[in-house]
Amino acid sequence: MTDILSDYLRALIHYWVLIVLAVMPFNNIWKWLHKERKDLPIPHWVRVAISVAALIAAPFLAYRDQAKNLDRIIQEKRQAIIERDDAVRKSAAQNLQNVPAIVPKNQPQQITRAQQLCPYAVPYTIRALNPPEHQANINYASEIVVRKAKEPMFHISIHQRARLWNAQSDDGQVAMVNYGGIEVVDVVSDKPRSTFKVTLTAFDAIRVDCVNQDN
Repeated sequence: MTDILSDYLRALIHYWVLIVLAVMPFNNIWKWLHKERKDLPIPHWVRVAISVAALIAAPFLAYRDQAKNLDRIIQEKRQAIIERDDAVRKSAAQNLQNVPAIVPKNQPQQITRAQQLCPYAVPYTIRALNPPEHQANINYASEIVVRKAKEPMFHISIHQRARLWNAQSDDGQVAMVNYGGIEVVDVVSDKPRSTFKVTLTAFDAIRVDCVNQDN
C-alpha cells in the first residue's frame, strides 16, 4: 500500500510540474515579441484557473498511469493462468499415457478401465442439476463433489465421456481436455483441499468413469 501511494504522489508531482512548465513559456514568448519586455498581462483569475486546472489534471493523469499499470498486471496474471492451464493439459496427457497396467502377482484378475484411468482414485458423488436456460442443446448438468481419500488434494482429474459444454469450480483453476472421446476435466488449487466441487454442463448425459488425485 505504501509503494502504491508513493508511486501515485510521485506521478502527481511529476504531472503538476509538467503542466506548470508548459504554461510558463507563453510569458517568455510574449516578452520576446514586445519591445517593452513586459510580462504577459494575465488576469489574476486566469492564473488561479490555470493553477486549479493543473491540480485537477495532474491527479487524473497520475490515476491514468496507475490504471495502465493495473491493466498490465492483470494481463500478466491472465497469461500466467493460461500457461498453467497448458501445463495442466500436458500433465494430464502424460498421466494418461503412463497409466500403470501391471497385474500384481497372485492376482490374475483383469484391471478395469477405471483402474487404468485413475490409479489414485478418490471417492466422489454426483448430483443432477437443472440445465442452464436459454442454451440450445445443453440438456444436462451435474455437480460432482470429490472428497480426499487420505492426503489433501491439490490437483484432480475427472474422467468422463459426455460432450461437455462447460466446467466450473470455485475451488481451483479448471481445464478441459479431450483424449479420444474421454473428456478429462482438470482442477488445480493453490492450497490443499479435502473436497472439490465441480459443475459440468453437457450436450448429452454425463457419465463419469472415475476421479483421480494427481498431486
